Amino acid sequence: MSDSLAGLLCAGCNAAGLVDQGDGTVQCQYCGASFAHPDRVCPDCETVSDLDELDCPQCGRALRGLCPACNAPNPLQAKICLRCHTPLDLLASVAGRVATTSSDFIYQRGIEARTIKQHEETASDERLARMWARDQERDRRLQAARAKQKQQELVLARVAVGLLVVIVVGGALLFLVLQVIR
Repeated sequence: MSDSLAGLLCAGCNAAGLVDQGDGTVQCQYCGASFAHPDRVCPDCETVSDLDELDCPQCGRALRGLCPACNAPNPLQAKICLRCHTPLDLLASVAGRVATTSSDFIYQRGIEARTIKQHEETASDERLARMWARDQERDRRLQAARAKQKQQELVLARVAVGLLVVIVVGGALLFLVLQVIR
């Protein structure tokens, strides 16, 4: 549960236990009521804003601050960036950069590289799974088309044999009729 939800009660049933839905809303886990996330509501005029808006569209009050490292919007009360974990206090951020040694910098970049590699491998695995599923679906459709074609060929062969039988029987009857007439 996020820090901004810890002390809040449901307006519908007055129970604690609001759960962030990840789409800008919170939902009470007891009564199921859904509300705008508190980070979206301006504390001055109570206007509901989009999650990516930095200022209230009604009164202009600052609602979020930008991370100096990655430019991600963060709640004003946040101490570190929710995305990259950089201190949001500019002085602390600069002091942290100055205090970082070369080995710390290399170590941090190594961690970031492993994280990026893991993310890319996960994305690659997901793409491979989607391609595999498409390939299996294509094979299934191809097998169905082949089965349908075999069925049509069988029907066509039966029709051809039937026509041949009709022609042979008709020819034989015609031959007999001509023999009887002579």
